[in-house]
Amino acid sequence: MRKKILLLHRWLGLLTGLVVAIVAATGCLYAFADEIETWGMNSVAHRASDPLLAPEALALSARRQLAEKGDSAVKIIGITYRAKGLTARLTYMDSQNGSHTILIDPYHGHIVGSLRGETFFAWVLKGHRSLWLPYGIGHLMVGWATAIFVLVLISGLVLWSPRRWNKTLVRSRLTVRWKAGENRRMYDLHNTLGFYISLLAVIIAFIGLTWSFPPLAKGYYRMLTNRELVEWNLPVSDTTQRTGQSNVAQKLWKRHCAMIPQKGKGSLRFDFPQDKSGAYLVVFNPDNHRYGRQVYWFYDQYSGNLLNGGGSYAIPPSDMKMGDKIFRASYDIHSGSILGYTGRVVVFLVSLVTATLPFTGFLLWRKKRKRRP
Repeated sequence: MRKKILLLHRWLGLLTGLVVAIVAATGCLYAFADEIETWGMNSVAHRASDPLLAPEALALSARRQLAEKGDSAVKIIGITYRAKGLTARLTYMDSQNGSHTILIDPYHGHIVGSLRGETFFAWVLKGHRSLWLPYGIGHLMVGWATAIFVLVLISGLVLWSPRRWNKTLVRSRLTVRWKAGENRRMYDLHNTLGFYISLLAVIIAFIGLTWSFPPLAKGYYRMLTNRELVEWNLPVSDTTQRTGQSNVAQKLWKRHCAMIPQKGKGSLRFDFPQDKSGAYLVVFNPDNHRYGRQVYWFYDQYSGNLLNGGGSYAIPPSDMKMGDKIFRASYDIHSGSILGYTGRVVVFLVSLVTATLPFTGFLLWRKKRKRRP
């Protein structure tokens, strides 16, 4: 049985190794993209008496400055306010329908700068999700390779377990003998490090699979909550009331601006309607890097009335059960943000080790083939 499992482990690993290495390496690179992109551009000088500019005023200021730089056909998507003294983030579409994010002074409206490495990390994320191939093809390849990789990890755990459990054998499986020969050292790097990261790697991979295969996401949600998953949806405004209130944005700003944190973590996002039937979206997040705790409000752009939307992804906290909280925290679990900065470091290390496993496994297989007569 162990020989059959070894054969399965070896050939499935060789089949998916390159894809797994790319997905893990790009995930590793993306782990701290936010900190790298905004390095040195987070703080702004302001007086305690300076008020925050409303979203419409910031959007107008950004549109004027972008026009001076040569792009007069921008469409503002939304603005994210962060803690007091920090820059706000404004996302917009340019005349070529390209998405960009800039950092802007929320007190005076000056553009501080664009996200550093925006193009590079967008490229990294594209590799992580679809291997830089057309999305329909690449995303499917990533999904199936990840599913097979879960089988490789489980079979690796079976092969790691010693035939006889005693202190000496277990200790040998838990340590990397750096001073041993090259073959033994390579074996330990693959076998021992693979064991240490296997459980977390399976959890991270499973969360990724729920995004690749919608039926799996629906089954996972039903298992957690005993309810059907309602896909994310954006409500529409009542276009028959287009002669309604003209100051809806200002009223929404007055209603929610007090939620902006004075210090520490948290953010308030204010998205504008993108067409005549679009709605305002306000999102409060008490933690910068954890998205499972976000609260959503949708508003009719003409009347300002509260709308229902977002599906199962935007259930109010008062109505959420434990299963809803776990499901909503999927991205936080996948990225490690569920445990804050420490969790992200752990996921970074797990991804780094995962990226090496296909290479150490391939080298072991090649050396074994060379030893055969």
